[in-house]
Amino acid sequence: MGLRDELKGKRVYFDANIFIYLMEGFPAFEPSLHEIRDSIYHGESHICTSDLTLCEVLVPAFRTNNTKLLTLYRRFIEDSGAFELIPTTREIYIRASLLRAQLGLKTPDAIHVSSAIDFGCNVFLTNDKLLKAPKNMDILHI
Repeated sequence: MGLRDELKGKRVYFDANIFIYLMEGFPAFEPSLHEIRDSIYHGESHICTSDLTLCEVLVPAFRTNNTKLLTLYRRFIEDSGAFELIPTTREIYIRASLLRAQLGLKTPDAIHVSSAIDFGCNVFLTNDKLLKAPKNMDILHI
């Protein structure tokens, strides 16, 4: 079973690193990125991410004053209609604190996982090998 099959019909949370790979390309991950792009294009999953993702992926574009990359990220994440952006709320932060305590996550990772829980995701797509999630959420790595 390929990655595309594992995403099909699921509620999937995309970690920030997935957007970086999709937008900036990483040849070593290209077969998996191709499957992810196909899944997005065909609307096979309900995909979301947190507002925190925007914060994380835009930093390099701001740092280098790369307005083209900044615009590309914002259009892809905010305007493409392929993703639902989850606003971070007080409840997400409180749950993130609990996840930090229970799973030993770093704050950004805890916010991402808490956001995924808030959205009802059953899959968390990342390339972070250290990320942990509750037992009822599958972590898939590219």
